[in-house]
Amino acid sequence: MNLKDKTCCFSGHRNLGKYDYNYVYQRTKDIVTLLAENGIVYFGTGGAIGFDTIAAKAVLAVREIYPQIKLILVLPCEDQARYWKAENVEEYNKIKEQADKIRYVSKSYYDGCIHKKNRHMVDCSSICVCFLTDFESGTAVTVDYAIEKGLDVINVADEFDDVLGELKDIYVTTDEGYPRVIGYKVKKDGSTFHYEFRNINFYASDNKVKILTRGSKEILPRTYSYLLSENLLDKKIVDINGKQVVRVDDLRLAEIAGEYRVIAVETGPLAKFRRMGCQGVGKFIYKVINKDYEDRVLMWDDVESLEMINNNLKIAVPYKKLSTLHPADLADILEELDDSSRKLVFESLDEDLAADTLEEIEPEYKGSIIKDLSEEKAAEVLENMPNDEIADILDDLDDDEREKILVNLETEDAKEVKELLQYEDETVGSIMSKDFISFNLDITIGEIIEILRETEYEDDEFNSIFIKDEKEEVIGVVSLKDLILTKPEIKVKEIMNEKTNALRYDLDIDEAIEKCAKYDLMSIPVVDEHEVLIGVVNTHDLIDEILYPIWKRKNK
Repeated sequence: MNLKDKTCCFSGHRNLGKYDYNYVYQRTKDIVTLLAENGIVYFGTGGAIGFDTIAAKAVLAVREIYPQIKLILVLPCEDQARYWKAENVEEYNKIKEQADKIRYVSKSYYDGCIHKKNRHMVDCSSICVCFLTDFESGTAVTVDYAIEKGLDVINVADEFDDVLGELKDIYVTTDEGYPRVIGYKVKKDGSTFHYEFRNINFYASDNKVKILTRGSKEILPRTYSYLLSENLLDKKIVDINGKQVVRVDDLRLAEIAGEYRVIAVETGPLAKFRRMGCQGVGKFIYKVINKDYEDRVLMWDDVESLEMINNNLKIAVPYKKLSTLHPADLADILEELDDSSRKLVFESLDEDLAADTLEEIEPEYKGSIIKDLSEEKAAEVLENMPNDEIADILDDLDDDEREKILVNLETEDAKEVKELLQYEDETVGSIMSKDFISFNLDITIGEIIEILRETEYEDDEFNSIFIKDEKEEVIGVVSLKDLILTKPEIKVKEIMNEKTNALRYDLDIDEAIEKCAKYDLMSIPVVDEHEVLIGVVNTHDLIDEILYPIWKRKNK
């Protein structure tokens, strides 16, 4: 064992604050005694007023029992006490007389000599005994240096078992993986304090939880914005795998790599009873009413918090987990949310997903969603939606709200949407799309295929390809399959099906449903009073707009 392994240094505040001088002295003396019994011989202190003096006196007292130990004074300069009060100088000189060795860092004071003294003591020691309550002080700098150098640090201030107060909430950050605990909200004597701790441990005792902390430091609450109880407990959260909104009744925390993190949420009646400390009562109630209960534990990886996005928390990809869902599932979830949460989620989605999701949402929600979005976001979403879907949304808005949205559309799109809005509800025209593929009578199969290759069409536009005459009247229909299987030089009029099943725009939607079902059609052309092709009704639109809502209401 070298000299360093046998050496301990001291560092602490000049002002003990609220702590009793005699109690600090006794605690320090107990620690020195324990160290002396375990082979520590040399004890170095800086001789300053406050804890340095207490440490020196503690070593001198223990030396009477263990005469092998030595008090080493490492002083910053020879004139350290030049401005001290007489009683402090007297005590200082008595300690110097009893010291086994005195070393001066400098003959006279200069900026940096105290810092040099502190580093010298740390460099020569294997243990640092400190009195640290202010983590912005010079003592804190010395202790941090000791930790960096690998010394064992004993903080006398941690030995007092002070009751800080009642834990009310926990601050977490969501910057990486499981939410990481970064602070604690504590209430004592009617006042609220905000702390971080160097160490914190939780113990169960007599059906209560005791929390033991070390190294407390007050923090500014505005630095942290996400409180577990305030932002998660009793709040709605999305179960990504179950594709549903659930309420958080309790939380599970675990220590991972020395840090406390939220690893799961619990939902269910017993979880809530357990949180309130009356799990037995909950079980009894459910037994009396003869009702089963189901509690679920959802890992954090499988949930998405709806309360964690606000002006204070800047997350790179908000609602990232929600963005992995199918638009139809996402639509179901959004329907369960309040207006505020729904808006936040929608604003975060990319325009393609937002557009697809909006198409899947129940009609009663569409109008309120689009009008609540920012003008920029609304324009992005609508740009990615078919005009017939836009018309459906605008149909539920008043004139002012409608015009506000129309003004952000391209001129041609706005004109087309206005035309669609003229059709009566429950008619074929009200549900038709203006997006379809049509060609003239004399075009060849090869020419059609070449055009299809070069032009971007939506998937449902390929359901049927319509053939028109010189009057723009629909006279035939051809499938994509027939185009592929036919030689390129053949004209389309030779293979088209002249049975078009066309419907007038002013007929009842029931006519379209009946025809699609009877003839197993994927789409039906829509014509005006002059038999001119003006649109198409796709089967999936009938299902989405008419049949699915009926089924959904029936099975709620």
